Amino acid sequence: MIEFRLPTVVVLCGEPYCTQDEPLIATTIDEYLTCRVRSSHDFNIIENGKKQDLRLYKREIEIVSSIFGELKGEINIHYKKPLIMPEGIAVAITLAQILLRGEYNEEYVEREVNEVLSILRAIKPELKARLMIRGGACAYREREGAFDLSVDLINKFRWFLIKRVVNLDMSTYNYANTYFPEVMEIVSHSIGHVVLEFARALVSKEISKIPHLVRINCNLVRALGLVPKEHERILTDVYMQGAIAESVGFEKRYILGIATNDILLGNMRARGVKLGVRFTLIQQ
Repeated sequence: MIEFRLPTVVVLCGEPYCTQDEPLIATTIDEYLTCRVRSSHDFNIIENGKKQDLRLYKREIEIVSSIFGELKGEINIHYKKPLIMPEGIAVAITLAQILLRGEYNEEYVEREVNEVLSILRAIKPELKARLMIRGGACAYREREGAFDLSVDLINKFRWFLIKRVVNLDMSTYNYANTYFPEVMEIVSHSIGHVVLEFARALVSKEISKIPHLVRINCNLVRALGLVPKEHERILTDVYMQGAIAESVGFEKRYILGIATNDILLGNMRARGVKLGVRFTLIQQ
């Protein structure tokens, strides 16, 4: 039996939807999809203890089989909703086929995962493939690749996750992008500058700048119309408690926050009980 885990990738700074040519900073967190694979001539998927109808994953299976041929093995997948990325199961199927064939080269695995994610038209496939296979944190820009960042410095703060996950409504962004493209381009480019300053702060160990940059990033993303209304109330409450948070994510949105000390983090957790939201401390 082969066992592996795929971490969840979260955005620390930047905007995956609008910054195609701008940098993005992302990291992995302790939210995993766990997969156990057994050799078998038949191909089956068991998801959270329930054997699945393979027709539910027709597209994923067609894409992976187009690369590896006939699929084999019993794939037992377990994960906690809702944070695991929707393409995580496609990556799990891909890794299962690679590992069953006895291939363990990291660069090869990353390249194959990137290809599958690209065919799936996932957002930032190269970035996701890198982090899902290697872990850690990095700054990334299309055509320029990735730059590894210090996880130790990022962990100087108490990052917490609020699992109020919503689908992203693109209507406001699309409207503004249609009628005010010049303005939207300025805002998008400004987000890119914030990301660069975030990376510089980590490299130069000026980590006191990071909470302020997260706040600026959130306000710029809000200006683009990409902060869901469901998150605005929570963000306001977080700010009132003295912490900093932003609405981030790829296909779905969740809230990522920073507390500068344990007392503030404790206050946020207590407040979360009253708000009916769960605050989870992120550990690398």
